[in-house]
Amino acid sequence: MAMIRCPYCQRPISDQAMACPACGYRIPRPQNNICKECKSVLPAGATACPTCGCPTGMQPRQPMMPPQRMPMPQQKKKSHTPLIFTIIAVILLFAILITGCVWYINEENAKQYHSSLVQTTRDIYDSSLRSESAAHLILNVWSNSIYEKDDLETNPFTKDSHGRFYEDFNDALSALFADESFSEQLVTIRDDQTKITSSLRDLSDPPSKYKEAYELLKKCYKDYMTLSNIALDPKGSLNTVNEDYTNADNAVASDLDDLYLCL
Repeated sequence: MAMIRCPYCQRPISDQAMACPACGYRIPRPQNNICKECKSVLPAGATACPTCGCPTGMQPRQPMMPPQRMPMPQQKKKSHTPLIFTIIAVILLFAILITGCVWYINEENAKQYHSSLVQTTRDIYDSSLRSESAAHLILNVWSNSIYEKDDLETNPFTKDSHGRFYEDFNDALSALFADESFSEQLVTIRDDQTKITSSLRDLSDPPSKYKEAYELLKKCYKDYMTLSNIALDPKGSLNTVNEDYTNADNAVASDLDDLYLCL
């Protein structure tokens, strides 16, 4: 057995093969057909007798085409664009929600801060009136005792049980501070100081739009404490205490006016 080459694809195949195993081409085999007219030997694949021209009835062999491989359909790559847009949309939605929540919380905190600021300002105003009343009575008792001036409000403190003025104004002041009603008034002022100090501490971190008001409140608080301390514990001479009281009283009044304009 010998090897030959396929007439179509030129691959080596056996000379006994009926067809090329690679491309499927059918290998023509020599046939000793005899012409039916002149009895001549017909060459393989002849369609007519070369001697007499008689047709042999054979069709010329057509080369077999190699089997066509169907191309595999290419799968379209899935686009990730819609997924990316979805993720971006979700992130934006969360950002909007978070921003809205933060804004709402800040607004609520600002409202609550404003309410506390207004209430503390009112507390200072009310306590300043009590401190003003107490300090005014102290100064009147002090002055009337020294100058022996009759006054229905101060006589119970400037005169003894016999209706005579005390020789020492300190006795008049002691009688005033020993009075139950006046002592209760001083206790209320001390409680006011404690409450207002605590409130100011709670207001120490103001929102940006209330920083100016907070600074004004701190100044008002400082002047208020000066005024209320004069009522609780006056120190110095009659003239110095009276001057300190007037300055503190005017300062608190001015501070409160500025605060109410700011609020």
